[in-house]
Amino acid sequence: MKDGKRIPFVTVVTDLGEAHPWWFNKGLDKMFVPIEEMKAQALEFGLKEEQVSVCGLPLRKGFWNIDSSKKNKELMRDKLELKQDWRVVILIGGGDGMGKLKECAMSFFALKSSGRMQKLQIVIICGKNEKLQKQLTWEAEKVKQGLTECDIRILGFVSNMEEWMIAADVLVTKAGPGTIAEACCCGLPVLLFDFLPGQEEGNVTFVESSGMGEFVKDTTKVGGRCLDWLEDEEGLVRMQQASFKHAERNSTAAMKIAKQTLDVILDEEQQQSIDESVSEWAGRKKETIGAPAASKFVYKSSWWSWFSPANLTQAPSWWRETEVKE
Repeated sequence: MKDGKRIPFVTVVTDLGEAHPWWFNKGLDKMFVPIEEMKAQALEFGLKEEQVSVCGLPLRKGFWNIDSSKKNKELMRDKLELKQDWRVVILIGGGDGMGKLKECAMSFFALKSSGRMQKLQIVIICGKNEKLQKQLTWEAEKVKQGLTECDIRILGFVSNMEEWMIAADVLVTKAGPGTIAEACCCGLPVLLFDFLPGQEEGNVTFVESSGMGEFVKDTTKVGGRCLDWLEDEEGLVRMQQASFKHAERNSTAAMKIAKQTLDVILDEEQQQSIDESVSEWAGRKKETIGAPAASKFVYKSSWWSWFSPANLTQAPSWWRETEVKE
Protein backbone atom coordinates (compact mmCIF):
# COMPACT_ATOMS: atom_id res chain seq x y z
CA MET A 1 0.00 0.00 0.00
CA LYS A 2 1.12 3.56 -0.75
CA ASP A 3 -0.88 6.66 0.18
CA GLY A 4 -3.77 4.37 1.00
CA LYS A 5 -3.72 2.77 -2.44
CA ARG A 6 -2.80 -0.79 -3.35
CA ILE A 7 0.18 -1.23 -5.69
CA PRO A 8 -0.15 -4.10 -8.22
CA PHE A 9 2.32 -6.95 -7.74
CA VAL A 10 3.71 -8.92 -10.71
CA THR A 11 6.60 -11.40 -10.96
CA VAL A 12 8.72 -12.41 -13.96
CA VAL A 13 10.47 -15.78 -13.60
CA THR A 14 13.53 -16.04 -15.85
CA ASP A 15 14.73 -19.60 -15.35
CA LEU A 16 13.70 -22.29 -17.82
CA GLY A 17 13.41 -25.16 -15.37
CA GLU A 18 11.95 -25.37 -11.89
CA ALA A 19 11.69 -22.14 -9.93
CA HIS A 20 12.30 -21.60 -6.22
CA PRO A 21 9.08 -21.98 -4.18
CA TRP A 22 9.45 -18.42 -2.89
CA TRP A 23 8.54 -17.13 -6.33
CA PHE A 24 5.03 -18.56 -6.03
CA ASN A 25 3.33 -15.93 -3.88
CA LYS A 26 -0.44 -16.32 -3.84
CA GLY A 27 -0.89 -12.59 -3.27
CA LEU A 28 0.52 -11.52 -6.62
CA ASP A 29 -1.63 -10.17 -9.42
CA LYS A 30 0.22 -11.84 -12.26
CA MET A 31 3.13 -14.24 -12.64
CA PHE A 32 4.91 -14.45 -15.99
CA VAL A 33 6.70 -17.75 -16.65
CA PRO A 34 8.72 -18.90 -19.69
CA ILE A 35 7.36 -22.44 -20.19
CA GLU A 36 4.18 -24.49 -19.62
CA GLU A 37 5.92 -26.80 -17.13
CA MET A 38 6.56 -23.86 -14.82
CA LYS A 39 2.92 -22.82 -15.01
CA ALA A 40 1.98 -26.31 -13.84
CA GLN A 41 4.41 -25.88 -10.95
CA ALA A 42 2.81 -22.55 -10.04
CA LEU A 43 -0.65 -24.13 -9.98
CA GLU A 44 0.65 -26.89 -7.71
CA PHE A 45 1.77 -24.19 -5.26
CA GLY A 46 -1.75 -22.81 -5.11
CA LEU A 47 -1.81 -20.02 -7.68
CA LYS A 48 -4.95 -19.65 -9.78
CA GLU A 49 -5.08 -20.18 -13.53
CA GLU A 50 -5.73 -16.50 -14.23
CA GLN A 51 -2.71 -15.46 -12.16
CA VAL A 52 -0.18 -17.26 -14.36
CA SER A 53 0.75 -16.34 -17.93
CA VAL A 54 3.17 -18.30 -20.14
CA CYS A 55 5.00 -15.67 -22.20
CA GLY A 56 8.49 -16.99 -22.83
CA LEU A 57 11.66 -15.38 -21.52
CA PRO A 58 12.05 -11.61 -22.12
CA LEU A 59 15.07 -10.64 -24.21
CA ARG A 60 16.56 -7.40 -25.45
CA LYS A 61 15.30 -5.97 -28.73
CA GLY A 62 18.14 -7.33 -30.85
CA PHE A 63 16.64 -10.83 -30.51
CA TRP A 64 12.99 -9.95 -31.17
CA ASN A 65 12.84 -10.53 -34.91
CA ILE A 66 15.83 -12.62 -35.88
CA ASP A 67 16.21 -13.52 -39.54
CA SER A 68 17.55 -17.07 -39.39
CA SER A 69 17.77 -17.55 -43.14
CA LYS A 70 20.91 -18.85 -44.83
CA LYS A 71 21.26 -15.53 -46.65
CA ASN A 72 21.29 -13.57 -43.39
CA LYS A 73 23.84 -15.96 -41.89
CA GLU A 74 26.07 -15.25 -44.88
CA LEU A 75 25.57 -11.51 -44.45
CA MET A 76 26.54 -11.70 -40.78
CA ARG A 77 29.66 -13.72 -41.59
CA ASP A 78 30.71 -11.13 -44.13
CA LYS A 79 30.09 -8.33 -41.63
CA LEU A 80 32.09 -10.08 -38.90
CA GLU A 81 34.82 -11.14 -41.36
CA LEU A 82 34.21 -14.85 -40.89
CA LYS A 83 34.84 -17.36 -43.66
CA GLN A 84 31.66 -18.64 -45.30
CA ASP A 85 32.75 -22.27 -45.77
CA TRP A 86 34.33 -22.75 -42.33
CA ARG A 87 32.46 -23.85 -39.22
CA VAL A 88 31.95 -21.23 -36.50
CA VAL A 89 31.87 -22.05 -32.78
CA ILE A 90 31.19 -19.40 -30.14
CA LEU A 91 32.28 -19.81 -26.50
CA ILE A 92 30.85 -17.48 -23.86
CA GLY A 93 30.64 -17.42 -20.08
CA GLY A 94 28.19 -14.60 -19.48
CA GLY A 95 28.82 -10.86 -19.44
CA ASP A 96 31.59 -11.29 -16.86
CA GLY A 97 33.28 -14.27 -18.52
CA MET A 98 32.73 -16.41 -15.44
CA GLY A 99 32.39 -20.13 -14.88
CA LYS A 100 34.76 -22.62 -16.45
CA LEU A 101 35.27 -20.68 -19.67
CA LYS A 102 39.08 -20.92 -19.58
CA GLU A 103 39.08 -24.69 -19.03
CA CYS A 104 36.53 -25.06 -21.79
CA ALA A 105 38.65 -23.01 -24.21
CA MET A 106 41.73 -25.05 -23.35
CA SER A 107 39.83 -28.24 -24.26
CA PHE A 108 39.70 -26.92 -27.84
CA PHE A 109 43.34 -25.83 -27.84
CA ALA A 110 44.37 -29.32 -26.71
CA LEU A 111 43.06 -30.71 -30.03
CA LYS A 112 45.70 -28.86 -32.07
CA SER A 113 47.52 -32.02 -33.11
CA SER A 114 44.37 -34.12 -33.60
CA GLY A 115 43.87 -33.11 -37.23
CA ARG A 116 40.22 -32.22 -36.47
CA MET A 117 40.58 -28.44 -36.33
CA GLN A 118 40.49 -27.87 -40.07
CA LYS A 119 38.28 -25.11 -41.47
CA LEU A 120 37.27 -24.13 -37.97
CA GLN A 121 36.69 -20.67 -36.53
CA ILE A 122 36.56 -20.41 -32.73
CA VAL A 123 35.30 -17.16 -31.21
CA ILE A 124 35.77 -16.84 -27.44
CA ILE A 125 33.90 -13.93 -25.87
CA CYS A 126 35.29 -13.13 -22.42
CA GLY A 127 32.90 -10.33 -21.52
CA LYS A 128 34.33 -7.87 -18.99
CA ASN A 129 36.93 -10.34 -17.75
CA GLU A 130 40.05 -8.59 -19.10
CA LYS A 131 42.43 -10.91 -17.25
CA LEU A 132 40.91 -13.96 -18.91
CA GLN A 133 40.96 -12.25 -22.29
CA LYS A 134 44.72 -11.63 -22.00
CA GLN A 135 45.41 -15.19 -20.84
CA LEU A 136 43.45 -16.76 -23.68
CA THR A 137 44.92 -14.39 -26.27
CA TRP A 138 48.39 -15.60 -25.30
CA GLU A 139 47.32 -19.26 -25.38
CA ALA A 140 45.56 -18.84 -28.72
CA GLU A 141 48.65 -17.38 -30.38
CA LYS A 142 50.60 -20.51 -29.45
CA VAL A 143 47.87 -22.79 -30.78
CA LYS A 144 47.55 -20.99 -34.11
CA GLN A 145 51.22 -21.59 -34.91
CA GLY A 146 51.29 -24.38 -37.45
CA LEU A 147 47.51 -24.40 -38.01
CA THR A 148 46.76 -23.05 -41.48
CA GLU A 149 43.00 -23.66 -41.55
CA CYS A 150 41.95 -22.65 -38.06
CA ASP A 151 41.15 -19.18 -36.78
CA ILE A 152 40.82 -18.31 -33.09
CA ARG A 153 39.51 -14.95 -31.92
CA ILE A 154 39.50 -13.75 -28.33
CA LEU A 155 37.08 -10.90 -27.69
CA GLY A 156 36.03 -8.87 -24.68
CA PHE A 157 32.54 -7.55 -24.07
CA VAL A 158 30.40 -7.28 -27.23
CA SER A 159 27.13 -5.43 -27.76
CA ASN A 160 26.17 -7.29 -30.96
CA MET A 161 25.78 -10.79 -29.55
CA GLU A 162 22.82 -11.49 -31.84
CA GLU A 163 25.08 -11.05 -34.90
CA TRP A 164 27.66 -13.49 -33.57
CA MET A 165 24.95 -16.04 -32.77
CA ILE A 166 23.37 -15.72 -36.21
CA ALA A 167 26.77 -16.35 -37.80
CA ALA A 168 27.59 -19.37 -35.61
CA ASP A 169 26.96 -23.10 -35.98
CA VAL A 170 27.26 -24.03 -32.28
CA LEU A 171 27.11 -22.11 -29.01
CA VAL A 172 29.22 -23.36 -26.08
CA THR A 173 28.19 -21.72 -22.81
CA LYS A 174 27.21 -22.02 -19.17
CA ALA A 175 23.53 -22.66 -18.43
CA GLY A 176 22.35 -19.07 -18.13
CA PRO A 177 18.65 -18.84 -19.08
CA GLY A 178 18.99 -15.61 -21.06
CA THR A 179 21.80 -16.97 -23.22
CA ILE A 180 19.87 -20.18 -23.88
CA ALA A 181 16.75 -18.24 -24.89
CA GLU A 182 18.84 -16.03 -27.19
CA ALA A 183 20.28 -19.14 -28.82
CA CYS A 184 16.74 -20.39 -29.46
CA CYS A 185 15.90 -17.19 -31.33
CA CYS A 186 18.83 -17.92 -33.65
CA GLY A 187 18.12 -21.66 -33.98
CA LEU A 188 21.50 -22.41 -32.42
CA PRO A 189 22.48 -25.77 -30.83
CA VAL A 190 23.77 -25.33 -27.27
CA LEU A 191 26.59 -27.26 -25.60
CA LEU A 192 26.61 -26.55 -21.86
CA PHE A 193 29.73 -26.83 -19.72
CA ASP A 194 28.68 -25.32 -16.37
CA PHE A 195 25.68 -24.25 -14.27
CA LEU A 196 24.89 -22.72 -10.90
CA PRO A 197 23.74 -25.51 -8.54
CA GLY A 198 20.04 -25.34 -7.81
CA GLN A 199 19.20 -22.17 -9.70
CA GLU A 200 20.37 -23.24 -13.17
CA GLU A 201 19.98 -27.02 -12.99
CA GLY A 202 16.54 -26.80 -14.57
CA ASN A 203 18.03 -24.95 -17.53
CA VAL A 204 20.23 -27.96 -18.25
CA THR A 205 17.17 -30.20 -18.18
CA PHE A 206 15.37 -27.85 -20.57
CA VAL A 207 18.19 -27.92 -23.12
CA GLU A 208 18.60 -31.69 -23.04
CA SER A 209 14.89 -32.59 -22.97
CA SER A 210 14.12 -30.26 -25.87
CA GLY A 211 16.78 -31.91 -28.03
CA MET A 212 18.62 -28.65 -28.71
CA GLY A 213 21.85 -29.64 -26.97
CA GLU A 214 23.51 -31.38 -24.06
CA PHE A 215 25.58 -30.87 -20.93
CA VAL A 216 29.22 -32.04 -20.73
CA LYS A 217 30.33 -32.29 -17.12
CA ASP A 218 34.03 -32.82 -17.84
CA THR A 219 35.28 -29.55 -19.36
CA THR A 220 38.36 -31.29 -20.81
CA LYS A 221 35.98 -33.12 -23.17
CA VAL A 222 33.97 -30.12 -24.33
CA GLY A 223 36.13 -29.39 -27.39
CA GLY A 224 36.03 -32.97 -28.62
CA ARG A 225 32.28 -33.22 -28.12
CA CYS A 226 31.71 -30.01 -30.03
CA LEU A 227 33.74 -31.31 -32.97
CA ASP A 228 31.65 -34.51 -32.86
CA TRP A 229 28.58 -32.33 -33.42
CA LEU A 230 30.18 -30.48 -36.32
CA GLU A 231 31.08 -33.77 -38.00
CA ASP A 232 27.46 -35.00 -37.74
CA GLU A 233 25.57 -32.79 -40.20
CA GLU A 234 22.18 -34.49 -39.73
CA GLY A 235 22.41 -34.37 -35.95
CA LEU A 236 23.37 -30.71 -36.07
CA VAL A 237 20.33 -29.89 -38.22
CA ARG A 238 18.03 -31.71 -35.78
CA MET A 239 19.38 -29.67 -32.88
CA GLN A 240 19.03 -26.45 -34.86
CA GLN A 241 15.38 -27.23 -35.57
CA ALA A 242 14.71 -28.17 -31.95
CA SER A 243 16.28 -24.93 -30.77
CA PHE A 244 14.28 -22.78 -33.18
CA LYS A 245 10.96 -24.23 -31.96
CA HIS A 246 11.25 -21.97 -28.91
CA ALA A 247 12.19 -18.87 -30.90
CA GLU A 248 8.80 -17.20 -31.39
CA ARG A 249 7.74 -17.35 -27.74
CA ASN A 250 11.00 -15.88 -26.47
CA SER A 251 11.26 -13.21 -29.18
CA THR A 252 7.83 -11.79 -28.29
CA ALA A 253 8.00 -12.25 -24.51
CA ALA A 254 9.13 -8.74 -23.55
CA MET A 255 6.23 -7.02 -25.32
CA LYS A 256 3.67 -9.53 -24.03
CA ILE A 257 4.84 -9.02 -20.46
CA ALA A 258 4.81 -5.23 -20.84
CA LYS A 259 1.27 -5.23 -22.27
CA GLN A 260 -0.17 -7.59 -19.66
CA THR A 261 1.54 -5.66 -16.86
CA LEU A 262 -0.06 -2.46 -18.16
CA ASP A 263 -3.43 -4.25 -18.19
CA VAL A 264 -2.93 -5.19 -14.53
CA ILE A 265 -2.16 -1.56 -13.65
CA LEU A 266 -5.18 -0.21 -15.54
CA ASP A 267 -7.49 -2.81 -13.98
CA GLU A 268 -6.25 -1.84 -10.52
CA GLU A 269 -6.76 1.87 -11.21
CA GLN A 270 -10.28 1.21 -12.46
CA GLN A 271 -11.10 -0.89 -9.40
CA GLN A 272 -9.76 1.81 -7.07
CA SER A 273 -11.90 4.41 -8.85
CA ILE A 274 -14.96 2.22 -8.39
CA ASP A 275 -14.12 1.60 -4.72
CA GLU A 276 -13.76 5.33 -4.12
CA SER A 277 -17.16 5.92 -5.73
CA VAL A 278 -18.69 3.19 -3.58
CA SER A 279 -17.28 4.77 -0.42
CA GLU A 280 -18.52 8.20 -1.45
CA TRP A 281 -22.04 6.93 -2.21
CA ALA A 282 -22.13 4.89 0.97
CA GLY A 283 -21.67 8.13 2.90
CA ARG A 284 -24.46 9.81 0.96
CA LYS A 285 -26.78 6.86 1.55
CA LYS A 286 -26.17 7.02 5.30
CA GLU A 287 -27.04 10.73 5.33
CA THR A 288 -30.18 10.08 3.27
CA ILE A 289 -31.46 7.37 5.59
CA GLY A 290 -30.97 9.55 8.64
CA ALA A 291 -32.75 12.55 7.12
CA PRO A 292 -36.35 13.19 6.03
CA ALA A 293 -37.08 11.21 2.92
CA ALA A 294 -36.63 13.30 -0.18
CA SER A 295 -37.32 10.34 -2.40
CA LYS A 296 -39.42 7.25 -2.24
CA PHE A 297 -36.44 5.00 -2.83
CA VAL A 298 -32.92 4.44 -1.48
CA TYR A 299 -30.31 3.45 -4.04
CA LYS A 300 -28.47 0.20 -3.69
CA SER A 301 -24.86 1.23 -4.50
CA SER A 302 -22.71 3.81 -6.20
CA TRP A 303 -22.50 2.01 -9.53
CA TRP A 304 -25.24 4.07 -11.12
CA SER A 305 -23.85 7.30 -9.70
CA TRP A 306 -20.42 6.36 -11.03
CA PHE A 307 -21.75 5.91 -14.54
CA SER A 308 -24.13 8.87 -14.44
CA PRO A 309 -23.40 11.21 -11.50
CA ALA A 310 -25.60 13.98 -12.88
CA ASN A 311 -28.73 11.81 -13.03
CA LEU A 312 -28.96 10.03 -9.69
CA THR A 313 -32.76 10.29 -9.62
CA GLN A 314 -33.03 8.57 -13.00
CA ALA A 315 -31.68 5.21 -11.87
CA PRO A 316 -33.75 2.32 -13.26
CA SER A 317 -36.12 0.48 -10.96
CA TRP A 318 -34.01 -2.68 -10.91
CA TRP A 319 -31.21 -0.64 -9.35
CA ARG A 320 -33.28 0.37 -6.32
CA GLU A 321 -33.18 -1.35 -3.01
CA THR A 322 -36.15 -1.03 -0.66
CA GLU A 323 -39.03 1.36 -0.39
CA VAL A 324 -38.67 4.01 2.29
CA LYS A 325 -41.86 4.17 4.34
CA GLU A 326 -43.15 7.65 5.12
